[in-house]
Amino acid sequence: MATRSAAGEAMSRMGRAIRQLADVPATAAREAASAIEKLADSEFDLERDPYDRPWAPLLESTLKRKGGDARILQRSDVMRGTLAVLPMRGAGIAARIDSPAEFHQVGTKDMQKRMILPDNRGIPSTWRDAIADAADAAFERTLEGV
Repeated sequence: MATRSAAGEAMSRMGRAIRQLADVPATAAREAASAIEKLADSEFDLERDPYDRPWAPLLESTLKRKGGDARILQRSDVMRGTLAVLPMRGAGIAARIDSPAEFHQVGTKDMQKRMILPDNRGIPSTWRDAIADAADAAFERTLEGV
């Protein structure tokens, strides 16, 4: 009888874990969004785009206007402060940053392109790794004890 009870408990645990697998994408999205936001924020410190390419240097006229401050895209940190990477309902992730980021993202005739978010080339490898790590961790936690 004890064997049947142990087997029944094991089946019950397995059933719970299988049902909880449905939550893995949303859990992974929450964790990945946090990691990606940190990666995107670090671009400002590193002055590099999501694909790890350096941002275009400031023009002499810009340096003069900024009083010699050579930090790129960081005059007031207001734009940087609007950066948000959030989990979406279900399993998606959304990244946003307020104006004037769109002009820096694509560049203009008067402004060098300094990409902050990925473009149509796809998800950068560091972001992919963050997503994969979050998914793996959520999956492993779900299956613990099964």
